[in-house]
Amino acid sequence: MSDGYWKGLLHSAVYAPQRWAGQPEILRRDLELMRKAGLNTVTLAAGAWPWLEPREGEYAFDWLDNALATLEENQIKVILCAQGQVCPAWMSRHYSGAVRTDEDGTRPVPGASGGLCPSHTARRKKVREMDEQLARRYGTHPAVLAWLVTGMDLPCYCPSCQKAYRSWLRKKYETLGALNEAGGTAYSDWEEVSAARPDGGNLCAAMDWDDFCAYQRAELLHLEGEAIRKGCPQARIITDLLPAQGGEEADLTLTEIRPDWRAGEDSSSEWKQAVRAAFAYDRTRCAGRPFVVRQKSGIKCLRPGLLMLSQLQAVACGADGVEHAVWRQLPGRLDGGAVVSRNGSAETRLFRETAEAGQVLLKLPFVGGMGTRASVAFLYDGRTPAGLTALAAAHRCGDPQKVILDHYAALLENYVDVDVLDPSADWSGYKVVAAPLLAVFRPDMPKRMEEYIQRGGHFLLTFGSGLTDENGTAVPGWPPIGLNNVFGVGVEDCDPLLAGQTNSFTYDDQTYPAVFCCDILRRTGARMLAAYEKDFYRGQPAVTKRPLGFGCAWYLGCHSDAKFLRKLYADILKETGIPHLADIPYTQDLMIRRRTDGKRTCTFFMNFSSRVQVTAGHRLDAYGCAMDTAWAQE
Repeated sequence: MSDGYWKGLLHSAVYAPQRWAGQPEILRRDLELMRKAGLNTVTLAAGAWPWLEPREGEYAFDWLDNALATLEENQIKVILCAQGQVCPAWMSRHYSGAVRTDEDGTRPVPGASGGLCPSHTARRKKVREMDEQLARRYGTHPAVLAWLVTGMDLPCYCPSCQKAYRSWLRKKYETLGALNEAGGTAYSDWEEVSAARPDGGNLCAAMDWDDFCAYQRAELLHLEGEAIRKGCPQARIITDLLPAQGGEEADLTLTEIRPDWRAGEDSSSEWKQAVRAAFAYDRTRCAGRPFVVRQKSGIKCLRPGLLMLSQLQAVACGADGVEHAVWRQLPGRLDGGAVVSRNGSAETRLFRETAEAGQVLLKLPFVGGMGTRASVAFLYDGRTPAGLTALAAAHRCGDPQKVILDHYAALLENYVDVDVLDPSADWSGYKVVAAPLLAVFRPDMPKRMEEYIQRGGHFLLTFGSGLTDENGTAVPGWPPIGLNNVFGVGVEDCDPLLAGQTNSFTYDDQTYPAVFCCDILRRTGARMLAAYEKDFYRGQPAVTKRPLGFGCAWYLGCHSDAKFLRKLYADILKETGIPHLADIPYTQDLMIRRRTDGKRTCTFFMNFSSRVQVTAGHRLDAYGCAMDTAWAQE
């Protein structure tokens, strides 16, 4: 951490000592193994409410008292969990409706993560009481580093939440007529309104339901944070909610990720999984506060070297710590991924690699708190995942998230650092802004884009952009809304390309495929860089560019392959003079990231393939990583 609250990098694991409270020999062995693994932090009491309050009003804190005392003696800090996510079995028996309701009307079993109804009054009261108990008892404990409050995992469709949703809509739209106008619906009474199905194609309804669920998550975070700070006013709070998602009251962010290594089509490459992880890290980093990464195990075992590489990737992308999702394999669980298996051995490959990674992290304390200086902004509207799903369902043409990640990957393959920003953020100082599939435009977006380009910025939009206003309501005119004169194009129609269907275009004397869908563009001042080569819109623009003021507006009317996207971004970066992180040719599966504090710079070279790579003066083994450190010249 950079503020003195914690020096260096956190190396943590989620630990459940309550499962072995009657077996002190296991707890002693765990502490010995934690020291060998280089852990300096653990997360305690995750989902532990059933052990903390086995019967209503009857508290059992002895096991947690003992665990905290022992960890303090061994100089291991603790992140203590709030208890709002997992309910004890007695909750559902004593309080009808406290357990969340699925979309089909069924309820999960008590004890499941995210299994509580966010609107239930008694549930909220009991969560507050439990969190206040913990804060009063442990708020000043010297071992407690911070408190973890996680958001609601899954939405609840019970009558109470449906009623709360309608109240939320009333506040937003004020009248039923305004709701009908925005969503193209014909409700005659508020009681007819219910939660949206994301596959229904109604972008407005999908976004409203997403925003309401985000509101509920933020409300619960506030409730638990208030309870903790009532018992411990100086508490440092960690949450998995970004500030834009309602997590602005927290001090740090926990990003939980399951990269699913070895789940791709290419058995020799982990590039796609690495890109997905890097995107999540960059988005979290750009929220503006320190963050820690919790890495959950995927379906398959990690290849040798991948554990170390995945942890160093998180650090390279801005994390100030990494956490293993499970320390010791739990009783009754057959899944793998725990650092310590059931036999408690330190001789397993996974434990040895964890210990090796721990030693490397201990040697990098100066990296904690370093930032990233990017010249490229990548706009991603995290408010509208359901909206993107609705868009894909309407066109029946694939996964929009894949399109977004393909663009992001192309920038990484040009070896530049990228900031992933919410569109409402300030991106005026970047040389290049990429905004693929930016379907929703807030009212100020067209003006901000035009001013940015006029001042010298290069802005890339793609098909599927500028379709609706901030409510998900289609606005009359040619997309992108309000920007036809800026980008010099207007979208007359869009031709979805179904599975197996392609078009093509030629760019810089090279032919590339057009996939996903093809915007049929009306040109109003842009220069055509490439044209479609098939179907009834043959000869119409696929890629355009329009100089405006001191900058340029780029428009890509279709999706294409990695080779084209890499070439397109290389041309844009060359025009803007953005330097690469290393002066090397493109090397498949190589990721380069940089962190700096203005005085010292650390550049990470990461090989996400099973091949040995020699690049930038480094020999990278399969799934290997190297780092260059340089001091700024006076």
